[in-house]
Amino acid sequence: MNKILLRILRLFDGFWRRIDVNPDHLHTILEVKLKMDGRRKTAFNYQRSAQKKEVKGQDILVMVMMAFMGMGGTFILVFFEHSSSGLFMYLSLWMAILALTLISDFTDVLIDVRDNYILLPRPVGGKTLAVSRILHVLFYLTKLVIPFSIPGLIGVGIKFGPLTVLLLAFLILMSVLMTIFFVNLLYLIMLNLLSPRRFKEIINYFQIIFYAVVFLGYQILPRLIDFKVMEGNNLFTKIYLWPLPSMWLASIWDLFFYQPAQPVIYVMATIGLVTPFLAIYLVGTVLSRNFAQKMFSIGEGGNGTESSPQRKAEQHQRAQSSWATRSAQWFCSNKQERAMYELTWKMTSRSRDFKLKFYPNLIMLPVYFLLIFVFPATRGSDDALQEMQQGNMYLFGFYFSMIILISGLSMLQFSEKYKASWFYRTVPMAQPGLVLTGSFKAIIVKFYLPVYGLITLGSGLFFGWHILDDALLAFFGILAMVTGVAILTHYVLPFTKSWDEASRGGNIGFTLLTLFLAGLFGIFHYAISSFNWLVWGLIPVCALLAMLAMRQYGKTGWRYIIWE
Repeated sequence: MNKILLRILRLFDGFWRRIDVNPDHLHTILEVKLKMDGRRKTAFNYQRSAQKKEVKGQDILVMVMMAFMGMGGTFILVFFEHSSSGLFMYLSLWMAILALTLISDFTDVLIDVRDNYILLPRPVGGKTLAVSRILHVLFYLTKLVIPFSIPGLIGVGIKFGPLTVLLLAFLILMSVLMTIFFVNLLYLIMLNLLSPRRFKEIINYFQIIFYAVVFLGYQILPRLIDFKVMEGNNLFTKIYLWPLPSMWLASIWDLFFYQPAQPVIYVMATIGLVTPFLAIYLVGTVLSRNFAQKMFSIGEGGNGTESSPQRKAEQHQRAQSSWATRSAQWFCSNKQERAMYELTWKMTSRSRDFKLKFYPNLIMLPVYFLLIFVFPATRGSDDALQEMQQGNMYLFGFYFSMIILISGLSMLQFSEKYKASWFYRTVPMAQPGLVLTGSFKAIIVKFYLPVYGLITLGSGLFFGWHILDDALLAFFGILAMVTGVAILTHYVLPFTKSWDEASRGGNIGFTLLTLFLAGLFGIFHYAISSFNWLVWGLIPVCALLAMLAMRQYGKTGWRYIIWE
């Protein structure tokens, strides 16, 4: 695909010379940029996003994924009897995917100004450099639009005829212009309201959302949409959908096919025709005035604020009153443990790679629980929900949440700055186990407690508050088991290994043993759940075991620590 785009670029060499752009320089710059796109790690390949191994063919992977998404959207497009409603869903899916892809994957390219250090000292004209940036974005969009739209164009051509292919191609082009406008507008709003550092953090969360949408959407949507009901449904009657840009574009299709009498369809179609061209004008004139300068400041790494002594004092005061500091005083017994607790809390908030690999688990856990346990149980009969309320399915949710604790403790040993772990050897620390317990407690309090609390709250509202004793027993039982297995298998200090080692399966023994013991204890818990007196009696026993296991884990000596 890159070779085709570059050959097309060569066809316009005469035009580039007329506008004072060096075609040879332009071709070389774009050739390098497209090659780097193929090596750049993307949200489609987030599992390897922190590895130092050279990654190739990422642009091909993106195009293949977009083609599969296009086939899924084509199924929706041709499925609806009311084709305008199908097109509305198709364009909504496309615009959402395009916006998330631009924000999550291409923002790093937009704010990366390192090529200026190489190109500006060379005899490369400023106009050539500006045109290369514009064409780079255009080529990137081309590699997204073509694979996604081809299945839809083929499906529409087969079902509705060749004229509709041209109409759909026009609407897809208009949707691209609209999406670029709204993404540009979002960038400018965030740049004006947020500091550059905070802007990068927000983009990181968009990458996490993108992963969740891509990899969980295909499992959730088919279960939530009742196609038998929606097949002949006219979504244009839903007033709450009218403000959506995809509805404006779908109104153009509706005029072409059905010539409706409702004036609102004509109004929305007019808005759909005018908005993309208005967006081009606004992006090219009003919105782009300070955009390049702000993006350059982000690429330079500036924070847009002065580091005055007063500001430093305010930041120190906020740090002292932060939730991490206060909770460390509640849950940690000494200064070493509290220091590691706070360090782990902050590192897991600032590490881009940790968030990309761990945070999706927080999204997947409730989804997979619903798909595996809840949805199958509610399809049996009309009274399935009432029957489920009388059962003990909430126990599966309690023990299923243990995945967060296991994955968090397993990922804690990896870091992109693992070489800085030399400081462990320099500090006067007699018990490295306090480092292990401090980081483990941070994972429990920061991630596991909130998720487990939400599961308990949802179970209590649905099943009744008689489940409170089961929730307490499961919580302390899980802590005792995970800590006990960590005493036997997990002696790696936090942030001491490269993410390259994360895919080697070094924690498989810890994970399997913990799941096996949790399964046995879960079966035992299920068997005694009807004996409330026994459950309440076992709660302090498990709490004591968890406390003793944590204390023993904190006594780990240097001879047990695994470095490399």
